[in-house]
Amino acid sequence: MQNNQTAIKVKAYKKKLKRHKDAVLTIHSPKGFEGGLLVSGSADHSIRSIITFILKYFVIVWDLLKKKISSKINVLRPDEEFLFKFKDQPKSVCCFCFNGPKIFTGYEDGLICSWDIDSGQLNNPLIGHTNKINHITSTDNDFIFSAANDCTVRQWNVKSGTCESVFKFADPVSVVQISYSFNMMFTASWDKMVRVVDLEANKVTKIFVASKEAIKAMIVTDKYVFVAGCDPIIRGFSLETGECKMYQGHQGWIYCLEVNEGKLFSGGDDKTIKIWDIESTKMLEELNGHENGVTCLAFANQELFSGSFDHYIICWDMLEIEKRIHERELMRQEDIRSRKIEVFWRIIEAKRGKKKKKGKGGGKKKKGKK
Repeated sequence: MQNNQTAIKVKAYKKKLKRHKDAVLTIHSPKGFEGGLLVSGSADHSIRSIITFILKYFVIVWDLLKKKISSKINVLRPDEEFLFKFKDQPKSVCCFCFNGPKIFTGYEDGLICSWDIDSGQLNNPLIGHTNKINHITSTDNDFIFSAANDCTVRQWNVKSGTCESVFKFADPVSVVQISYSFNMMFTASWDKMVRVVDLEANKVTKIFVASKEAIKAMIVTDKYVFVAGCDPIIRGFSLETGECKMYQGHQGWIYCLEVNEGKLFSGGDDKTIKIWDIESTKMLEELNGHENGVTCLAFANQELFSGSFDHYIICWDMLEIEKRIHERELMRQEDIRSRKIEVFWRIIEAKRGKKKKKGKGGGKKKKGKK
């Protein structure tokens, strides 16, 4: 068995947060790894009668320190009277994005709405896309970028709600990420390609095949761009050399990626969360606890949180996980040491055997030639 597939299966979760009634689509930590707040978004069904139902999309703000829900916001798309030009269009929420005190929701008809996390109030809509919003990413408190099936990526000013730039492509864009360290925009499409856009020059500088199947998740660090999706293999491309690292272990689609303290975290359709060493590509640990595919990951209150199609958010004990990883590494080193000792003694025994054979034949006289 390969080293990257021999990790211990861990069920190291502390608790399950069970307030959502449908798939958890996103989770976010507004204050980062140390923060005590967690925000989650889902598609919850509110039953109206035996025959009919209303589909409601909720964002829940969890106070992790006080162990309670601080607010619950319904982010169902505004009604037709408010936005009459989108009449008779689908209203499902496709993606969420968090930017400071604001939530951005993208819908199937191309509309983007901004909501206030504290009050739940709807701010001005962002109108420009003409088809399904696939992904929204926040770069800082000033801008967000949205990718859509209308083959464009748009840059929005968060304060004014206006579109400042439009990037046009030949195919629908499934994911967009920004690297301000390189002043680059990375887009991934259903054609399995990643395109690198120089934001200053406003042009594509590089295109490369990044996967064997459609890309559904992408994350950019200072050193790598990681992509995953319908192919069960995660690929990490060096931003400096272009070298590709492969992380193999998932048994289905991969929906989410996160990076924390030199480790890559991934969640997939196989109901597991896998933790990888970025440089060696070795799978360090596998977390089991969800009953369906893992859709999203976030770090808050010094713990790992994961959302799933099973309607649950699971809080994982990072100290326990680190302990298991450390124990696993010690076991691996001890195994290597014992194998080296075993090989050493085999060599010694083999040398002793050769000496014995030579000693037995040493007393015999060689027959001289006539």
